[in-house]
Amino acid sequence: MKEITGYVRLLQGCLKAQTAYLESLETSDMFTGTESDGKSLRPSDSTEAKKLTASITALNGLHGKLYGDLPFAKREIAWGKLDAKDMDEIFVLFRKIMIPL
Repeated sequence: MKEITGYVRLLQGCLKAQTAYLESLETSDMFTGTESDGKSLRPSDSTEAKKLTASITALNGLHGKLYGDLPFAKREIAWGKLDAKDMDEIFVLFRKIMIPL
């Protein structure tokens, strides 16, 4: 369950990083590689792009770890509101969110 919580937090971080990256594109010229203040910088070299890449890399890593830990988590669920089918459904929903992200 802690990995699921971390996954949701990483999704939020990815969305914030993506928003910051898209906002940074407003101040740069994509074709010449210069920003409005005169710095020469390609959009893919900006700090926002690097943060976005790092957050998506972390999300991919956690997604793989969650995929590996899912069979063990399904075996450990004994009592509670969630059962093994619910854990599978949560993972499927996470995958549907991650792919377009």
